[in-house]
Amino acid sequence: AGVMYVGAGGDRFYRVDLETGVSLAPLYPDPTGEFPGYWHTVQGLVIAGQDVCAAMGRQDLVEYVYRNRLLCWNRFTLQPSFRSNSDYLAGRQMVVMEAVAVPERNTFYVLAAEALAYDLIVDTSNGTLKQEFTQGTAGTVYELNADTKAVLRTFTVGAGPRGAVYDAARKRLIVANSGKTVAGNIELSIIDLETGRVTAQRLAGFTGYQRPQSVVLARGQLWVSDHVNAVVAFDLTTFAETRRVQVGAYPVFFAEVNGQLYVPLPRATFSGNKVAVVDLGTYSLARLIPVGEGPWYVTGFTPAPQ
Repeated sequence: AGVMYVGAGGDRFYRVDLETGVSLAPLYPDPTGEFPGYWHTVQGLVIAGQDVCAAMGRQDLVEYVYRNRLLCWNRFTLQPSFRSNSDYLAGRQMVVMEAVAVPERNTFYVLAAEALAYDLIVDTSNGTLKQEFTQGTAGTVYELNADTKAVLRTFTVGAGPRGAVYDAARKRLIVANSGKTVAGNIELSIIDLETGRVTAQRLAGFTGYQRPQSVVLARGQLWVSDHVNAVVAFDLTTFAETRRVQVGAYPVFFAEVNGQLYVPLPRATFSGNKVAVVDLGTYSLARLIPVGEGPWYVTGFTPAPQ
């Protein structure tokens, strides 16, 4: 059935056998233990051929050793295949927030926010920390060649770009901006990858502490995690809300695998350290998979080599 990768907010990322639901041996960004685990956070995972690559970032620290690094492993031998220097994925003034692969274009895209625009606020309803970006600040999307890892183009998007997904039918990248505009609106940035043009699309229905995080295309709809307790579906043409499923506290990154959404829940004090599974046939929470501490990022699956 394959392997699901779950990035953690620490010194490792986890692997889960999708057939049995059993956690496998994790991979370590810093296998020598040279630096403390809290200096590392997996901000994006992309599958590129035989490799799985992690984009390293940490929003609340500008100076740290693994800032904006790209680290890759062979998915079948589990041996390191690429390790960059700091600030390889984005400039020193930026903080990596996400990475998205587009195999049909042989590219992947790294989202970055202005480091000094980032702040934390407390959700007074349940005490959890919520990210916030200074209204009207700009984010950047970097396009990289999947083979050479070279930067090909850059795009300016909205404040705090947090998630992105490739819409193959329209050859566009949809970016969820978790920061507000100057006018206080929540918007998506739509990047036409043929022309390079970027347009804004207001996202209605997100209020209070809700902020767009990860975005996924599934069942012909755009799914967005709201950073509070739900994943929300929108029509791809009108961007009107069509579905909302409660999954648990603090959903950020998630992925669609075989007709189900897998949503890491990292907050142990709010029934976290699990991966929530949403059945897209019934649009309901199907199960919770216990994993190790601080599950954060999840991506795809790896079929066994032929």
